Amino acid sequence: MTYEKELTKLSNEALAEIKKMRHPLIQFCGPISTGGFGNAEDNIFVLKEIIKGCKKAGISVFDQMKYEKMFDKILKNHKGYDFPLLENFYEPVISSGLVDALFFIPMWETSYGSKWEFDLATRSGIKTVVLGDLMINSIIDEYNKLLIKQI
Repeated sequence: MTYEKELTKLSNEALAEIKKMRHPLIQFCGPISTGGFGNAEDNIFVLKEIIKGCKKAGISVFDQMKYEKMFDKILKNHKGYDFPLLENFYEPVISSGLVDALFFIPMWETSYGSKWEFDLATRSGIKTVVLGDLMINSIIDEYNKLLIKQI
């Protein structure tokens, strides 16, 4: 099966999940493989923590992070930027109209994929919310506390 077909199958699974979720439903966008803290591990950590905190507060969030390992498996032999991921997973999800708003975390503009998502949302008429620097300062503080614990 091609990358495109596998990612389309996965996006259909995500859309089935999204259809069962409470509205308003949001999705967070930010750096993963490019930009942000400079590595996927730290970028994913930040996104997961934001999603976890919002879910704990009762906010309905589509958690695309749970698909990360499957993305890696599907694209393990793919060369170059992950355009198939954007076009065959994220585009169907975002343009479905089932996600009410995309929230862009600080440093989103350093990520090619996040800029692509922002442009798609704008073209599709999906509400976009750009989160401010106050949030990044809180994230950095908490992240630094984690780093200190590891030393």
